[in-house]
Amino acid sequence: MSHSFIAWNVHGLGNPDKREKIKRLLKRWKPSIVGLTETKWKVCDQSLISSISGCKSSGSVPKNSTGASEVIAIY
Repeated sequence: MSHSFIAWNVHGLGNPDKREKIKRLLKRWKPSIVGLTETKWKVCDQSLISSISGCKSSGSVPKNSTGASEVIAIY
């Protein structure tokens, strides 16, 4: 079994068009693990991750910023 990992500093995750583009790319690339960072967002929640992953429950781990205004989502 092969695994792939994507780490991406998104720049514009608040834009619905950008989220849709990311969703299409991730669907095409089919990575095992995805790490997204966004410096403009203060809060990362399941609804944000679901809007990108297309899954209501993706086994994601949202992590809110603790100082540098960076949000990390891994799913």
